[in-house]
Amino acid sequence: MKYVRIIAALLCLLLLVSCATEPTSDDSSINESVIFESSEAESDNSLSEESAVFDKTPREIEFIEHVFPASLKYGDEYSQYSILRKEDGRFGTIVIDSRDDIAAFTEMLEYSNQTPEFFESLPEDFFEEKLLLLNDITAPMTGYNIAVRSVRADEDGVTVEYIYTHAEEGGMTVVPGICAVEIDRADVAGCESFAAESEFVHFDTTERELEFTSHTFVGKLDLNYLYVSPNSVRTTLIMNTGSLSQLVKESESNEFNEFAKDKDKKYFQTKALIIACIPSSSSGNKFELLGISCGEHGTALKIQRRLDGTTNDVQHLIIVAEVDKHEVFGSHSGFAAVSDTEQWQRAQKAPLYFDGTKTEVLCEMDIIARETKLPLVATLKAIGAEIEWSSDTRAAIKYNGRSYSLNLKTKKLVRGNEDRLWGKVEERTALTRELLVDYHDFWGFMLRESECNTSVNYDGNYAEVNSRDKYYDE
Repeated sequence: MKYVRIIAALLCLLLLVSCATEPTSDDSSINESVIFESSEAESDNSLSEESAVFDKTPREIEFIEHVFPASLKYGDEYSQYSILRKEDGRFGTIVIDSRDDIAAFTEMLEYSNQTPEFFESLPEDFFEEKLLLLNDITAPMTGYNIAVRSVRADEDGVTVEYIYTHAEEGGMTVVPGICAVEIDRADVAGCESFAAESEFVHFDTTERELEFTSHTFVGKLDLNYLYVSPNSVRTTLIMNTGSLSQLVKESESNEFNEFAKDKDKKYFQTKALIIACIPSSSSGNKFELLGISCGEHGTALKIQRRLDGTTNDVQHLIIVAEVDKHEVFGSHSGFAAVSDTEQWQRAQKAPLYFDGTKTEVLCEMDIIARETKLPLVATLKAIGAEIEWSSDTRAAIKYNGRSYSLNLKTKKLVRGNEDRLWGKVEERTALTRELLVDYHDFWGFMLRESECNTSVNYDGNYAEVNSRDKYYDE
């Protein structure tokens, strides 16, 4: 509220001066040194010439979105400017229309080490044609996505429309942020009311195919993963220049860097990039992006993979897909659905590796739902279990020094009168001398009954079991 008192004092001083003398040219800009705090109600301070009349025709205004790491100081005084409020609706925004306003604005901030850098990056004559509308987009935890959907003008004035969403899981780390929306002064001439709105949006889980433009580059790209196995495909979703510039710094592909150089803030207002990194072990291997689908499981890059191990030279690939930003906004699961079949399909046969050696066991993998079924008997036999069938539905199993009985009629693996598999019995499938179980059911069994770790690599289409001593030795 101290800024309201400052404004009132300045207005009183101006009134006293105007009563005594005629205003000079220096007096005409006295109100430009304050921060204009606006809400749905009209502001006392107009940003336009006295003769200008605001055009109330409903329309969208062109804008450029800037984000820098800072946040407004905690307190009710500034809560009206936060995007992540307790409820959606219309609320205040902060208007900066001159360099004199910047100092007062920065006094409202904390975690603002890079704030001067942002304002110093603006051209010297920036505020002659532009102004900034600012809101706090600080998130209480990781996993939030926030974007400006549009800036509209109508009979209520000028409103910045924000959308936001949040992942199912996120780290308990505060992520500070201020969004500064740049617009042309000419587009809002005569406007005396500025505001913001926010809306929580859910990712559209309707099954659909996206339009896209794809590019393939040769070169290495570091996605900050500890390890990506050869011929696997790892993806990342890029929605801003900061994330893209970080990839460019770590890229070893001049072609990719050339592609990225003109992707500015205005580009990312409507577009997003889905980038796939492929550390291929052979230049003879082929990877082709056939489509992009969205649905309940997220956003999937449908990639056809053809492996040819006849050449030994190593080649890294980068596949980039340009998509509509709002089609994938809120998609917290962007992944590659890699098919090794002649024609792409989501049901795959995936090999099982034991301590790095490929076995004859084939798992059933759904590369969209990210679900895997393992043949229990074949898998246990591949990792050293002894199997003795007394009938087509009953078997005695010895593994890791323990004895089990398998009953295909009840679909249970029992030791000590307790089913040792995890999950729901009704979701298991009994076959001829075999029981098909969910990977997580088998993972729970191995966790309790063995000295092995199990995992599924959906980026490379294989499952594996590794002895823990071998795992830690590596």
